[in-house]
Order: sequence, then C-alpha cells, then structure tokens
Amino acid sequence: MEAGINCKGTGRKVYSTLYRRFKGTVFGKMAIIRSLPLIPEGYEFFEVGRGQYLVREGYQWILDHIQPSEEDGPPVRGHDTCVAGGGRGMTVSMALSGDEVSRVVVRRSLRGGILARILGDTYFGCRSRMFEETRVAAHGIRLGLRAAEVLVAAKERIAPLLYGGWIITREIPDSVDLLSYLRAGPSFAGPDGLRLKRRVIMETAQAIARMHELGIDHGDLHLRNILLQIRPDGAVHVFLIDFDKSSCVDSLNRGRRVRNLMRLFRSVVKEPDLAGTFTTRDVERFLLAYFRRDRSKRKSAAGTFRRHAVLLRVHRAWWRLVDCMPGRK
Repeated sequence: MEAGINCKGTGRKVYSTLYRRFKGTVFGKMAIIRSLPLIPEGYEFFEVGRGQYLVREGYQWILDHIQPSEEDGPPVRGHDTCVAGGGRGMTVSMALSGDEVSRVVVRRSLRGGILARILGDTYFGCRSRMFEETRVAAHGIRLGLRAAEVLVAAKERIAPLLYGGWIITREIPDSVDLLSYLRAGPSFAGPDGLRLKRRVIMETAQAIARMHELGIDHGDLHLRNILLQIRPDGAVHVFLIDFDKSSCVDSLNRGRRVRNLMRLFRSVVKEPDLAGTFTTRDVERFLLAYFRRDRSKRKSAAGTFRRHAVLLRVHRAWWRLVDCMPGRK
C-alpha cells in the first residue's frame, strides 16, 4: 500500500458515488421500494446513514448505544457482557443503561453451511431477513406464543443489494436451551427427575404445536432454539427463539409441520451424547403430546415421517463431509 492513500476512505467514496447513481435508475427505485419493511404493530422504522432499523416502540434510546461497524465486538455498547448460547455467529448477553430493560441478547446474523465460508455475514437481496424475523416473532407474541421479543432489528447496507445485520432481543431470565438441559443427564435420576423430563418433553411438543396452529413455519427449529424456564414450583415455560428464515401463513399444511419436526429430530440425532438421554419412548411421548393424543392424526403423518427418515441418512453423510472440510472447528 502506498503511503498517504487511505484505501478504506477511497472505497467509501467510490461506493457512495456508485450507490447514488444506482438509486437514480429504475431498478434502483424498485429495489428501494422492495427494501422497505412491512412494519409490525408496535414497531417504528428508522433510517440513519447506511443503516435501517425496526425498533420496538419505547426503545428508540437503544439506537444511541450503536457502535461504528468497524469496531470489534458487538454492534452496541453495553456492560456486564458475556457470551450467550453456542450457535453460529456472535451472540452476547449484556446490560444496557436506560428504561426498564435489565438484560438483552445481541446476535449478529451469520450464514450457515457452505455459504458461510464464502459470504460470511453478507446477504443478497432487497428484503431484509432481520426484518422478516422480527415480523414473524411479533406475530407469534401478539397471538400468545412464548418467544423472545425483538427490541431492535438492524440492516446495514454494504453495497447495492448486499447487506448485513443484527438483532437485539429481550433476554429470557433463568432459562436454558433444550440441548443443555438434555445433556444434564444425571439430573434425570430418580422419580422426580424423570417426571420433570417428561413434563419438559410434553410442554415443548405443545409449544411447537401451538406455533404451527398460528401458521408459523420455523426456518431452523433445533434444540438450541428452544429455551426452557423451569420455575421453583416445577412449572415449565417453553420459549421459541431465532425465527430467521421463518414465515407466516394462514394454515400450515402437514408437510411443513413434519419438516419442522424432522429438523428438530435431526438436531437430536446430530448429538451422539444424547443417545441415552432422549430415547425412542421420549419421541413417542413428544408425538403424542404434539398431536394431542389423536392417534389418527399421528398415523396419517406416519408416511411423511418415513420419507423424511430416509433423508436423514443423506444428512448424516453430509455432516461427515462437512466435518472433514478444511477450517472446520
């Protein structure tokens, strides 16, 4: 690099010039219209510089905590920060000063699979996946579904039709994801532990059934995206999180319901240490609770389950292939 040349600043100037020209074209105007989000009830839309934000009413002050995207770490300033969850991407829990929010979870959106190695946290298109996730979560909460409430969803424009983003949700206190709970196998010892485990399975199945009844097709239903809040009196509250790639329809058909359930079961099979914890009998209990003990409905879905079970072999082969790829941790 030659002395005196600021490559980062030069890149910004070229980008700004190109973007201004693109906005003036017919395609640019169409892209801008398509990029405007459908604002859910109770949210407001803001556009500041290259950023677009969907903000829960009453939480506009969180925008004052946004850090420049060039800085390392989370995109917002906070204190008492710690890592939250073990999924892909940067997910941290922190406290913010202001209003009544005690703690929040900040998650930067990151692709999974092979595309993550190529594009990382960059997305292509007009619609924002972060805004769509907010809309689905708000729809479910408004209809009584227990889910993590989105406080801020951000879309950061990188170039025409290229963007990244992140989401801030209200932290669910005293909760643990279903994978961590099932891994604590010794806690199931004794009659009380087994009863609690069965209650967790039944409550989880009923929460997913409720989500499907509301017409929500979860895009990535797996063990880490189910949070449990177990009260001292033994009551179990199940929360669903991370509605990325999810959608809402008037009525969710049987095929899409089964596809959601098979995605959940694949996440169980993918964890070999759960083999002695989540048994075949537990799967039976789950399905009975999901279908509300209606054996005729479960029987009618059996054929679809069998077809998806065949695909499970393909997924296992794919997992082995991905594990052997360079750079796999």
